[in-house]
Amino acid sequence: MEALRAEHLDKRYGADETEVWALRDIGLVPARRDRRALGPSGAGKSTLIKVLGLVTRADHGDLWMNGERVLDDGAPVADVGELRRSHLGFVFQKANLIPFLSRGRTWRSPARSASGSRPCARADELLADYQASATAATPSRTR
Repeated sequence: MEALRAEHLDKRYGADETEVWALRDIGLVPARRDRRALGPSGAGKSTLIKVLGLVTRADHGDLWMNGERVLDDGAPVADVGELRRSHLGFVFQKANLIPFLSRGRTWRSPARSASGSRPCARADELLADYQASATAATPSRTR
């Protein structure tokens, strides 16, 4: 079963002569460990992440999470609040970290309100995975 499947996602902003397509007929089935959106400024990365994360509503398209239909022609057909709390998470840029908390405590903050048997342990696992990925992606420097 696929963790995520999107078909024919569209998202527009504005109308008439000011209309801009942020997403047009997007379909994807990311690999289970994919967690980055790369592309030039204005390519629709943030809009795609917001639509997939059920933060912004698509104008059109279908979305499934773990085999369950979540969006049908852009309209939610599942409890998106519960899905966001129990299955989704975002890692924001450094500017959005809580300045008086460590990175680990910042990551654990939303986990405390999540359901499940071990949300803080899961936050720790994700943080370790993120740090390992960030380290692997950083070019080594020679002196």
